[in-house]
Amino acid sequence: MLRAHPRLLGRTVALVAGLAAMATVVVVGTPPAHAQTPSPTPTFDTCLTHGAAYLTRSGTVLVSGLNGDRRWGIPTVVVRQGDQFRVGGNGIQPAEPGVASSPTRITFSSFTMDSSFEFPTGEIDFLPNIRDYRTQPTQPNCVVHEEGPFRVTAPPGNYRVTATYQAAESLFVGAAEPVSVVDQVVNIQVLPGSSSVQQSGSQMMAPVLQDPGPPDGGGCQPRRPCPL
Repeated sequence: MLRAHPRLLGRTVALVAGLAAMATVVVVGTPPAHAQTPSPTPTFDTCLTHGAAYLTRSGTVLVSGLNGDRRWGIPTVVVRQGDQFRVGGNGIQPAEPGVASSPTRITFSSFTMDSSFEFPTGEIDFLPNIRDYRTQPTQPNCVVHEEGPFRVTAPPGNYRVTATYQAAESLFVGAAEPVSVVDQVVNIQVLPGSSSVQQSGSQMMAPVLQDPGPPDGGGCQPRRPCPL
């Protein structure tokens, strides 16, 4: 059931009013996180790119900017139930060596939006029974490898996918510490799928279930997602 959430205002502090038109989808690659031989002990200046969380679809990277600045505008895509996405990121602060702390990850969340994608109207689980989806840990080269695919299962409507993460590089010259980012990643307009793929649920997406692997035990397990 879609519902407003008491954390909505706090969780969407970075939402900007006045988005009057669809933004152009920015197609970017994921540049190498380190142009030289990686150091065995990553530091805050390891990453050569600012932070970016993104969704990919059919080879297109959907990203709004760097470190949450929305320099390219929030892209808006129109999809049908059953269409698939993957999630990933780059320029994310890796775990600091020698420091007893949990690995850094990207957390993806999703919200229902009004007809103009201007204001959030509620919050919806990102995956079944998972309000906020946390990726696998960031790699030492600052990359969060793509995970998925996930198929769209949300009822027809307008949605916004956001991401929170620790960006390794600040946009401010001289800043020595990572910066916490709330990134407005992409607007998604969901249309009904064909009768064979219509999936209405209380979540934005669901993992794609793969076919069983060969008899020797390789591949994916029956009715379970492949390892991400």
